[in-house]
Amino acid sequence: MIYETIASIATLDHGCRFTPLGVVRDGDMLYAWLYPGTTLYNATLGGCVVLSVPSDPIDYARVLFGEARTENQEYCCPTLSNPYLVIEARVESIEMDGYKKRLTLRPVRAAKVSDPEPFTRLASCLVELLIAYTRVKVFDDCSEKLAHYRSVEPCISFLERRARGEYLTWFKRILASINAHLDACRGVG
Repeated sequence: MIYETIASIATLDHGCRFTPLGVVRDGDMLYAWLYPGTTLYNATLGGCVVLSVPSDPIDYARVLFGEARTENQEYCCPTLSNPYLVIEARVESIEMDGYKKRLTLRPVRAAKVSDPEPFTRLASCLVELLIAYTRVKVFDDCSEKLAHYRSVEPCISFLERRARGEYLTWFKRILASINAHLDACRGVG
């Protein structure tokens, strides 16, 4: 099972960067796979990572487009504003896994901060679309880009039929960004 989080990681210049990050739990450890070109790809051994589980699923989109609200709390990096759960972890190991890096994260502490928003099919499809966007943005190979797009076509269809309000706004914005990255692969522009 992949748990979707918003990660903030300490940088060498004493700042912090935010990015959505899926993690897998195995016992007391968490694992994440990083693609080249992603925000956390240059994570360092022993570095601090703060994982925030959003109470609002739209926060995943806000982070990717640089519009998320963050708070400076008692962790090594700021957290997402109003998260459901916060986990502070240290990078225990970094291994190459093909062209990806596999991070092993050792949780140091965790805290439940608020109650979660119920996660709907709409939210799940929006998150899947965001994951496809991050991959389409990073990969150079058109066949990989188009494969990630095709993998979310059922979600696109569902969002076209059901999205309203803020979900519709974000759906249109994310889809336009994906299409902009796919134009060259489709022979447009």
